[in-house]
Amino acid sequence: ARAHGRLKGIALIDEATTDAELDRLDAAGVRGFRANLVAKIGVQFDAAKKLAARVKRLNWHVQFLLDVEDFPDLDHVLGDFPVEVVIDHMGRPDTQLGTDAPGFQALIRLLKSGRGWSKLSAPYRTSREPFPHADISPFAHALVAAAPDRLVWGSDWPHVMLGAAMPNDGDLCDQLAVWAPDAATRAKILVDNPARLYGFT
Repeated sequence: ARAHGRLKGIALIDEATTDAELDRLDAAGVRGFRANLVAKIGVQFDAAKKLAARVKRLNWHVQFLLDVEDFPDLDHVLGDFPVEVVIDHMGRPDTQLGTDAPGFQALIRLLKSGRGWSKLSAPYRTSREPFPHADISPFAHALVAAAPDRLVWGSDWPHVMLGAAMPNDGDLCDQLAVWAPDAATRAKILVDNPARLYGFT
């Protein structure tokens, strides 16, 4: 709130959150709420859909942490959500299944539909290889090729609930140049797309 629009945020809310509190969060710069379907903490799918209907008037979105291969029909499951959705960490793809896996292809369809976004973030969460996590690059390349206007980048700092060595944030940032070699595409992912998604003016 003290940043006067320079910062935006995603909230953790639940069904007990009042409309007055939602309005307060919105005025402070919050632009969505998160649902963690992996750790199964906080609101889950049904509650998220009810909350989405309540925050539609604020033009918020719902940010989902999920494993795309648990949702081979992800584009249908989320396509009629009351608000747009953001899928964290490229959907945490299963690198052994490849980019043609049903859930990952459903994610691409969701992005192409204009109802969804994805974050290019946290390759170390699902990679089976050390940095530079080459097994994740095909998934990032597929998303960039399919829907460059529906992607944003994230560092995943401060890297909570991490059992492995702490990643270097500079390395993670540099990795975007591998995933999106074209400077104009990177400008979309780093500047233009988040400006639209989070309402920066």
